[in-house]
Amino acid sequence: MAGGRSGREPARLSPVRQTPPDTEGPVVRPRYASVVDNDFDHPTYSVDYRVWPGDLTQEVTDAFGTDNYPVKGQPSDGPGHVYTSTAAAVAERPNSAVWTVIQLHNLGNYGHFGTRAPNLAEVRSMSWQAVVAGAYGLVYYSRFDMERDAAGETYQTLLDRAKAVVSQISTLSPVILSAGRAESVKGAHSDSLRWTTRSHDGRDYLFVVNLSREPRTVSFAAPRHDGAEVLFEGRQLVKKGGHFRDRLEGLGVGLYQLTQG
Repeated sequence: MAGGRSGREPARLSPVRQTPPDTEGPVVRPRYASVVDNDFDHPTYSVDYRVWPGDLTQEVTDAFGTDNYPVKGQPSDGPGHVYTSTAAAVAERPNSAVWTVIQLHNLGNYGHFGTRAPNLAEVRSMSWQAVVAGAYGLVYYSRFDMERDAAGETYQTLLDRAKAVVSQISTLSPVILSAGRAESVKGAHSDSLRWTTRSHDGRDYLFVVNLSREPRTVSFAAPRHDGAEVLFEGRQLVKKGGHFRDRLEGLGVGLYQLTQG
């Protein structure tokens, strides 16, 4: 996915912005100018584990992404950091391309105390965290690391895990890239849930991610709608007391298409 405006709901987190050192600008500006001079028709893409100030990224790259790799296979892992870093990058670059890098590899490949690659729930959560936070592009890292997993998982196992997530995102990409928002859909506040809406081809959608490893209840109001289909799960939610409710497991994702009649 690429391009488009973010139009996301305001982030409820207040992420700490990590800025590059003062020497970064003088290094990357001439490199960007060289690329533009030699290959004007192709965009540049810059990635850093830090969130660069928006004025710098506007000067030195056409698309920017953070590569937050939060999964080590430890109880202290915080996969929700993908949302935090993406939201911070989007805030720095409103209406500009933000393409988040999603971890598929085992950090143990590099001796960074990793014990395993992200599992399916973690890959799915991190991917949708980025979408909900406002990213319009996802880059998955990386094939060569998946081919040499330090824990011994096979390349095909890790690839199938990624494909299961990407296939759903690909199916919904026209919706995700839509500039329309379902303004009447309102989610109940939660410290662990993040959400965004889309309106596409006459239909409204709600995407919700649970940043906690503990289950959470999703509650949302959709006055114009009588039902909600849980996409890819074959379930329907029924409105009660003016609200729809659903249960998300730890790091769970809820993808809802709202229906009428």
